[in-house]
Amino acid sequence: MRVVLFTKTIFIFFYLKKVKGVLLLYTGFCQVTNEELADFYEGKTDLNLYPNQFVLTEDNKILKYKNGNLITVKAKQVKNNYMGKVKSLNTEQTMALDLLFDDSIKLVVLSGKAGCGKTYLSTQVGLQYITDRSYDNIFFIRNNVEITKGLGALPGEKLDKLKPYMASVVDQVGGWNVMYDLLERRMIEAEALGYIQGRSIADSWIIADEAQNLTKSQMKMLITRVSHNSKIILCGDIEQVANGSFEGENNGIKHLVECFKGYDIFGTVMLQKGERSELAELASVLL
Repeated sequence: MRVVLFTKTIFIFFYLKKVKGVLLLYTGFCQVTNEELADFYEGKTDLNLYPNQFVLTEDNKILKYKNGNLITVKAKQVKNNYMGKVKSLNTEQTMALDLLFDDSIKLVVLSGKAGCGKTYLSTQVGLQYITDRSYDNIFFIRNNVEITKGLGALPGEKLDKLKPYMASVVDQVGGWNVMYDLLERRMIEAEALGYIQGRSIADSWIIADEAQNLTKSQMKMLITRVSHNSKIILCGDIEQVANGSFEGENNGIKHLVECFKGYDIFGTVMLQKGERSELAELASVLL
């Protein structure tokens, strides 16, 4: 049983995966044969690729379709002063890092099940960029929606109220002591979705966590807040929406991917392999 569960090929899920009754058609990558690739290079066929779509070859190479050409993707390593060196653990993470490090792409969607590294990789690359001063800060945002009964009114200032929603990114920077230091130095700013209307977020590495819990209208409001020299990364598992208002055609991530997938400014990867632990991976399959 274990062998069957953990030896599924990544492309089983490519085009026929049903989530909450909605057929997801675009994962950001596809598999091609050597013959198809040769025909493409010779101009005999069109692979019908979208900008920044990845191509996986039979000999395990990763290519990316950019400006009408297929370019080879090389594994990138993250280096920052907080978590040290970070590298990809699988093919999908390699593709994700390529999108995160591509400065021409201003909108990235990293989707996939729990434990596949969406928020972790986004945060680590963001920490490297703010260390290098490419961006002023990491702007962390999340829709304040609970899966179970709400926490109710929380005492204290805004940060105290946001703490329960920041746990996922706190884990990625090494704990609350580091987070408090980053917040004090304004290298990280945290905000709830309901408070960004009217804002213009410039010079920031924006991470929208649990973005599966956004409706189409909320997604539009969020993306239109992005100002000059900012990049936004949406991380979410569309299988774990908080309630029915985020399902189906009203889901913000699904709508955004379908709208943006033909544009050079956009890239996406649906990660499938969990790296958190064998238990978490098994749970994502069985439960």
